[in-house]
Amino acid sequence: MGGKRRGAGRKPSSLTTKSRAIAEIAINEGITPLEVMLEAMRGYAKSEQWDRAASIAKDAAPYLHPKLTSVERTEKDVPIKAADFSLLSDEELEVLIQLSNKIQR
Repeated sequence: MGGKRRGAGRKPSSLTTKSRAIAEIAINEGITPLEVMLEAMRGYAKSEQWDRAASIAKDAAPYLHPKLTSVERTEKDVPIKAADFSLLSDEELEVLIQLSNKIQR
């Protein structure tokens, strides 16, 4: 007797709409949970209670500083061997320097 029934399930965007409304009310009141965390962190830091300040900073950090994603290393990432410039003549070195300067402009 399962299957799709008209009107069943959560209404589209019902939770999103409600959450957004609550967030807007908090912003209009002038204080958000993140602001409370930051103010508490600053208070503990001013009184040099570093353990408490660090604990709050750890909780607030994801909202202010996104985590970096990891990158998988591939065979293309093999380091390039350094060139042996001792094999070049003075004239060839001068040309190389001039080209390098032109590229860096």
